[in-house]
Amino acid sequence: MRAKKILAMAIAMGMIVGATAVPTLAADKKIFVFGDTTFNAENEEADINPQNTYAGWACIRYGVGETLFRYSDTMEIEPWVAKEYENVDELTWKITLNDGVVFSNGRACDGEAVKESLEGLIANNERAAGDLCIDSIEADGNTITIKTTEPKPALINYLSDPYGCIIDTEAGITDNGIVIGTGTPPGCPLRRTRKTGPRHRLQIRPRLPKPLRGPAISPI
Repeated sequence: MRAKKILAMAIAMGMIVGATAVPTLAADKKIFVFGDTTFNAENEEADINPQNTYAGWACIRYGVGETLFRYSDTMEIEPWVAKEYENVDELTWKITLNDGVVFSNGRACDGEAVKESLEGLIANNERAAGDLCIDSIEADGNTITIKTTEPKPALINYLSDPYGCIIDTEAGITDNGIVIGTGTPPGCPLRRTRKTGPRHRLQIRPRLPKPLRGPAISPI
């Protein structure tokens, strides 16, 4: 009987502690701002090198990289670094870049730079190589011509995958996976900007949330 009473008291105390430990927000605090300043190595996002597994997601997330095309909010393909494309035949695609695109180090992002980036991608990312099936890439000024080994009607969709972030391979990739893209330079504060055209960037300043505060728990 004594053991049952002690057990009942312990359960009651646990319920009281559980009830009083739930954080509450003040009535005038209704917005919870959350910022992620870490990388998710467990999901193969160990750095911002888009040619490394799935790290292209982090490259875009932190505003460093941009792809040739991207998906709109309604999942339609729209221009980004590139402005248009032409499917010349079932194995040939001609892509024209936007004028005046530069990497964050000042180098022009022209056809030759994009060619180098895509060649590095298919050499280092097995998934991208299998998706794109690129046979050759030719650069001419602000255009590139891609020939595939087999018909790829969804080539532009694949180039919109985060692994397709265009990076300056001439500048190289650091040992810890830092790259130079056409977005915000690595290490610079990220910011949110207004949409100004087909190449607008969504750049977010990471902010940590204020801790939730609940009532103090009296010691037992």
